Amino acid sequence: KVNLFSYELNRKVPFKIVGKVILGKKWSDKNILKDLYEKIRTKKISLLIACVDQATFLLPKINKLLKQRISITSNIKTLNTVYDKENMFYFCKKNKIDTISIKKSIPLIIKPKTGSASKNFYIIKNKKDLKKIEKKINLNKFIFQEYILGKEYSVDCYVSDNKKVIFCVPRERIKVFQGEVISTKVIK
Repeated sequence: KVNLFSYELNRKVPFKIVGKVILGKKWSDKNILKDLYEKIRTKKISLLIACVDQATFLLPKINKLLKQRISITSNIKTLNTVYDKENMFYFCKKNKIDTISIKKSIPLIIKPKTGSASKNFYIIKNKKDLKKIEKKINLNKFIFQEYILGKEYSVDCYVSDNKKVIFCVPRERIKVFQGEVISTKVIK
């Protein structure tokens, strides 16, 4: 038998149809680790899966606190590298991994160095677009990259502790809403 739980701020979430909702704290709350630890022990939870960025950063801390791995996650250093798009760009360059180049000439895209779900993502097609955006945002917190028109893909991978690739699943992102994939096709 498998029991499914979701850690939420309120009970009015779609998950309640398939599992039990555990009322919890905000991801930024200073007591969240203690709260999660108690709820994991009381409910005898044996596997954690993060569904939002903030939760992802808590998983290695929970594993360490519990002195056992109950989540599939990377260490904090790796998470910080992949969460910051500029850090990730330089990591890819250093390791000779092709990636979209950083550039300042138009057309280009501007997106926050950290974050996800295409929040504050801008396509700059001309100087007028750039001037308009410069008034709205702090450009130092954004990364500028080449604008490429075409199909969008993502690749989900699981890599073991000893850096062995266990599997990768390439997917074409067919329909996206506010950065979240609604429809996808696995590429074989």
